[in-house]
Amino acid sequence: LCFAIPALLIAACASLAEGPRPLTAFVGVTLITAYGEPHRENQTVLVRDDRILEVGDMGEVFIPWGSHEVDGAGRVLAPGLVDMHVHIFMPDDGVLFLANGVTTVRNMSDRAETIVLAAEIDAGTRPGPRIYSSTPIIDGPQADWENPRATRSADDMRRRIAELDNSEHVGVKLYENLSREAF
Repeated sequence: LCFAIPALLIAACASLAEGPRPLTAFVGVTLITAYGEPHRENQTVLVRDDRILEVGDMGEVFIPWGSHEVDGAGRVLAPGLVDMHVHIFMPDDGVLFLANGVTTVRNMSDRAETIVLAAEIDAGTRPGPRIYSSTPIIDGPQADWENPRATRSADDMRRRIAELDNSEHVGVKLYENLSREAF
């Protein structure tokens, strides 16, 4: 017990020395809280990492010492848009979405290029929206395009779905040329 107490004190002091992560204060922004609602001018928004901690009129929100202040005069702060049907795979696609206020996308057919792009965005090495992907397209054998996942029967479909069962995909992308049985 005599050795445990000093070890606990050292650990507690070390965590205190690190302190809280810095805040970012957007000061004087025009705030849109919901699309279609009235905007709020001259607002201060305190953010830590990916969390909004406080919102209020400029001059009424306490900004802690050491915070990174962003002059928001003439700028708008708004919720990110979500595009629920995209095909994203080119390296520069991500920045185009962000430039138009889109911060999250549902990609409708996963590809190797999309997996790489999503990993780069998640790692912070490339700008872009958060990408949620469906499976690669599953279609019937009569499709007009080359389809390595041609599905002819209900058993074929069960195998395809079983192969994808533990994947990171948010949905299964079925296409129009599936037989009724396969669908």
